[in-house]
Amino acid sequence: MGAAPAKPSRERVWVTGASGGLGEEVAAAYAARGCALVLSARRRRELDRVAARCREAGAPTAEVVPLDQGDGQSVERALRGALAAPLDVVVLCGGVGAVGSRAAALDTDAATLRRLMETNFLSTAELGRRCARHFLDKRRDGRVVVVSSVQGYFGLPQRAAYAASKHALHGYFDALRAELAAESAARVSVTVTVVAPGYIRTGHSLHALTGDGRAYDKNDAATASGADPAAVARALIDAADRRQPERLVAPGAAATLARLLRTLSPSALFALMARRAARARAADGGRDDGTDGALAVRVLRSTGDALFVPVARGSTVADLKAAIATALADAPAERQRLIFGGKPLEDGSLAASGLADGQTVHLALRPSSS
Repeated sequence: MGAAPAKPSRERVWVTGASGGLGEEVAAAYAARGCALVLSARRRRELDRVAARCREAGAPTAEVVPLDQGDGQSVERALRGALAAPLDVVVLCGGVGAVGSRAAALDTDAATLRRLMETNFLSTAELGRRCARHFLDKRRDGRVVVVSSVQGYFGLPQRAAYAASKHALHGYFDALRAELAAESAARVSVTVTVVAPGYIRTGHSLHALTGDGRAYDKNDAATASGADPAAVARALIDAADRRQPERLVAPGAAATLARLLRTLSPSALFALMARRAARARAADGGRDDGTDGALAVRVLRSTGDALFVPVARGSTVADLKAAIATALADAPAERQRLIFGGKPLEDGSLAASGLADGQTVHLALRPSSS
């Protein structure tokens, strides 16, 4: 790979997704090199914390520019703020932990898929495109660094929407890289580096979406045992320094093997993925919809507030009442009256009642007998 290039200093670097996880570690590593930073994400309080950390680490400035990648106007405001002064590097981490997916393709509705694509792909593509144009217009040797995923090379079962958004990133930035090579050859060097990590120890799975758009809200085993985000950040910056087109950052050989199989023997990879999907389906009681084999029932109270109550598939109405009683202190099972489809939900199995995942029951409380 050759000797590492000299580390730049005093560059101005914009890091999105900087409020935690990988984005925070990337920002801290650039701060230690004396770079001026622009930090963007949704959570202002966390951004302020990261900005203070970066200034302590050596950043001469750490400017906070809020950014919600699911909001087009927020993207425009962030671009105006970050590009108000000349920029040298942009690191697009915003789709790493922001929106993942934990649901089968068959169970993912159009709104959830659209949300994932808007946040993970469309806004990231626009941020990268505008920064590349900025480098050309300012005649600066700029670097666009995009954090994708190993799932940008192949789709995993129960991750269809997330994999789709990452495949889109690879296709878009591969094309942009080629165009920039032709556009900037005679003037400046504007490069694109796509970094594809495996699992990272971040809050990614907590913020992932189930098929109907609810938060998965679990730290799954694969994420909990993932790579150290600081180590991934160091690999990312090294790839950016070298202006590498692409780097896979995943411990072990599994991701590399899967990537090779996708090219050299697709049928072998497809068979492996089918077996993985079958194992997930069996472990989840026949379906993986982000609720660990449970039926998620939306309970609407007369006060107007609602919550999702999970019960095992095959449960009875009495089981549902007990689950509601556990979730709501003011709804003892013996006083509950459940209405489904305009009619009282009679005792018996939930399957026989026709109640399906995500459907709504209305909760009323009978007068106390005391």
